[in-house]
Amino acid sequence: MGDTAVTIDGVLYDAFLYATKNPTNGAVSEYQWLVANDEEGHWTLGGVSPTDTLLGRTLRCKYPIEKGETYEMPRLAYNLIDQRWCYADTLTVTCVEDSAWFHTETDSFQCVVYNYRMVFAEDVTGLLDRYEYYVPDIGKVGLYDGGYMPGWGSVPARRSYKWKTELVEAVILNER
Repeated sequence: MGDTAVTIDGVLYDAFLYATKNPTNGAVSEYQWLVANDEEGHWTLGGVSPTDTLLGRTLRCKYPIEKGETYEMPRLAYNLIDQRWCYADTLTVTCVEDSAWFHTETDSFQCVVYNYRMVFAEDVTGLLDRYEYYVPDIGKVGLYDGGYMPGWGSVPARRSYKWKTELVEAVILNER
């Protein structure tokens, strides 16, 4: 059983809520993604917040999948300024590894690794390369991000970054 059930196009889905947590103060975001796993992969079912809800089923991580295989993924995003959900763009996702280890404080996981590149909005220069680590029947257990915001003309780059996010808590709701 998931956290909630949602109906999309007349089909009832068992969904889990996925939120971000501020590592400094432990606050959980007010906006949450609805996600689900099935035999075809990991799905985004929409997003909910106190000010907006958007439902739609999109394939986030396809599996089974072969290394090198690509597919298109509409990216659901929450606009913090407007406090609204939207489909920001469509990303080309590539399976870069079909059996890689990702180690966290919680556990070590054998994962499928997906890569995509996000280009920032028209008024912001830069890009983000993301590597997401997924386990079938669990979902995302970690990610690595890297990117840059280039300078203008002869001004050097203002910022480059790289960080790791990992699963910090796993709760088994039912065992099969």
